[in-house]
Amino acid sequence: SHQPNSEQMMEEIRRANVTLKVRPLPAVNEEILSLTPDLELDELYRSGGGVNMGTLVNCLLKRLEAAESVISNVTPAWAKETWESIVGEIDLFAPDVLIL
Repeated sequence: SHQPNSEQMMEEIRRANVTLKVRPLPAVNEEILSLTPDLELDELYRSGGGVNMGTLVNCLLKRLEAAESVISNVTPAWAKETWESIVGEIDLFAPDVLIL
């Protein structure tokens, strides 16, 4: 779900001395994204620049749901690779909290 005040959330995490491990998602070009079902491309980019992660995460969740939560069945390929990357990071770091 969308965090209404992500800056405040991050400040609280830092104040609690939580060690953050920031990992990038796999890169995807816009042409491939434009062909993706469930992706609101007009909402993907913020007006001030950057990507609206809520839009991307919502799309990824919808693609996983369409695959009945089986990552190997997720389409398109970029969404499958992203889910594989996320799960790989979870397996590697076993985080208590995951923020997308």
